[in-house]
Amino acid sequence: MTRKVLTGVQVLIGVLSRLCRPRFAAALFAFAFSAPAPAALFDADAADLQAEIRAAGREGRRLAVFFELPGCPECGKMKRLVFPDPGVEERFGRAYLTRRIDLASAAPIVDADGRRRAPAELAERLRIFAAPAFVFFDAGGLPEYRHVGSLTRPADFALLGRFVAEAIYENRPFSDYLHDNSPSGKMKNAISPREAGEKHGKHPGEPR
Repeated sequence: MTRKVLTGVQVLIGVLSRLCRPRFAAALFAFAFSAPAPAALFDADAADLQAEIRAAGREGRRLAVFFELPGCPECGKMKRLVFPDPGVEERFGRAYLTRRIDLASAAPIVDADGRRRAPAELAERLRIFAAPAFVFFDAGGLPEYRHVGSLTRPADFALLGRFVAEAIYENRPFSDYLHDNSPSGKMKNAISPREAGEKHGKHPGEPR
């Protein structure tokens, strides 16, 4: 910002401070020089999961992907009630780079293995058969955890982020963790690779 522009802003603030309450003028000054707000959670479309996983790693974060469908009521609830919540944005955004995928789209996406796949094909490979759904990728590009179903309380969704970030899924299912830590204690369905392996008769240590 040049000295001329800065002086002009200061003059404007000075005039407003005489016309308005001091507290309002101070707030206006803070707004004028505040940094741009970060992008909302899951506001950007996924294009190249491989590149996005690497970008997240460079920032000390992991990649979280939101799978949605047009007209999905529960998807809409989460977009209205959960993602814009300031507390969720701050805590979840600090741990994860977020992207979204429209399951009805035909536009191909580069998968974590570098192959181009349609969203429906990618979802099938990740065993996502309903929306809303979330897939968390580890630093190596493997799906670390999947959650299928809505969590329309911001506090519950924040708990999901912590549950994955701290690898709590290694020791207990999310349903138990949510029950013990949330006032609602409710969820739809969550499956980790470990739990999925046990469900299908595979040892948890086998390749995912």
